Amino acid sequence: MHLTLIETGGTICMTAGPNGLRPAPEKVAAALALIAPGLRLDQQKLDPLIDSADLGPAIWNALLDRIATAPGPVIVTHGTDTMAFTGAALEAAGACGGLDRIDAPAWPARQRRRRQPRAGD
Repeated sequence: MHLTLIETGGTICMTAGPNGLRPAPEKVAAALALIAPGLRLDQQKLDPLIDSADLGPAIWNALLDRIATAPGPVIVTHGTDTMAFTGAALEAAGACGGLDRIDAPAWPARQRRRRQPRAGD
């Protein structure tokens, strides 16, 4: 299968650094390679990766162009700040037929999360 990965930024494209999170766009592609060996991956990314608060019409149009020319399924990584707006813009433009997922987890890819204490612990 041929998959297009478009990375815009967001926590999923980050890794822990000495001063907090830092961009690590290779992490998502590496994780996909582990779970789907032999996958033909077309990795595209904004350079530099951006905070999703900075996404707007110009980037949505660039995403639409990339989605339209993708030869197969598309995954877009995205931060949480404006993901709903991006999803709505892509849907309104009719791009969601080729878009499989817009993803914005609250934790970096492949980073272990410490369980938060719960009431009664």
